[in-house]
Amino acid sequence: MGIDLISGVYVSTPPTQQEENPGYKKQEKAKAGTLKLTDLSKVEMKAIEFILPPYIYKNNVNLIHAGTSSAKSLLTLTLCAKISQGGGELPHLNFIAGGKVLYVNTEDTVSDAFSPRLRAAGYNPDNFHLLDGINQRFEYDHPDLENFVKVGSYDVVVFDILKDILKDGQDINNSKDVRAAINHLKRLAEKYNVAVIVLHHNNKSNSASGNGRVQGSNDWYSACRSVLELQKDKETGVVNVYHNKSNHAKEETGFAFSIEGVELGLDARGKMVKAPAIKFCTMTKSREEMENEFAGKEENKQDKAESLILKCLQEAGGVGMWSQLLEQAVTAMGISNITYRRARKALQDKKFRRFAILCG
Repeated sequence: MGIDLISGVYVSTPPTQQEENPGYKKQEKAKAGTLKLTDLSKVEMKAIEFILPPYIYKNNVNLIHAGTSSAKSLLTLTLCAKISQGGGELPHLNFIAGGKVLYVNTEDTVSDAFSPRLRAAGYNPDNFHLLDGINQRFEYDHPDLENFVKVGSYDVVVFDILKDILKDGQDINNSKDVRAAINHLKRLAEKYNVAVIVLHHNNKSNSASGNGRVQGSNDWYSACRSVLELQKDKETGVVNVYHNKSNHAKEETGFAFSIEGVELGLDARGKMVKAPAIKFCTMTKSREEMENEFAGKEENKQDKAESLILKCLQEAGGVGMWSQLLEQAVTAMGISNITYRRARKALQDKKFRRFAILCG
């Protein structure tokens, strides 16, 4: 039992994991003598290598995240096609290195989406290989996947998208589950000196910070060493790409692209095959302008959330609600968990300020 700081009434506390699950067992203690220290004197130093400086590192995990229909797959395919061609200069961008690409696809059908987009971008089939995750089920630690990387001598491995090949029972909202997946890919990247690129979705919040817009646990953002976010400018249709995080190099402003349609010829049925293609251009909005827009939207949503929280407590007829039940009620009204928690804290702060004024 405890006092709800908003309503001032007693509320019951949610049951513990042991109470909910009688068969719950604590994790066994680790056995002594199983850990090893690293002799740093024997570690060979390596310079930071880039596929696309300073945005995409080799030997580590890079994140590209965006909302739906923001062309994150199209951008990644375009960059990988250029890599397979041997690299070279990209308009409004830096030099991109050449190499071999392994693309793990779990979202787009191959014949009418993936293949046409790749052909529109232009690619070298000898240096670009596809692992289809739609017609075959596997997880990110499947032994064949590592064997492909080892035998293929790839420079880039793309997971589009990683959450589709998590282990059964793993949750994108669980910090340990996300860290386990990303850390496995880090070991893969370091062992074979590849650039791992993970594609991921945004959530529906209007958080002013990049890590608050990533779907699920914040560890999708914090565990990766370089993070790019795509945001489409609704006025111009230009997609701005922001460099929100860079652990091993100076963050760049970012870059942008527009999308145009191209015709690739007739298929076997005599129908024209069309595909979107990228044209790099100048950015239409800075990161500061973009984040200020989100901050304004977030503030409006928080005001709405505060009103809904107070309404829920009033409709409870003075009976306290679990924080968990209150959160579910507000979420059902279209308010995200992050906005709910911020609104609740704001109401608690206001209550403390009123109490301080009365006591003063």
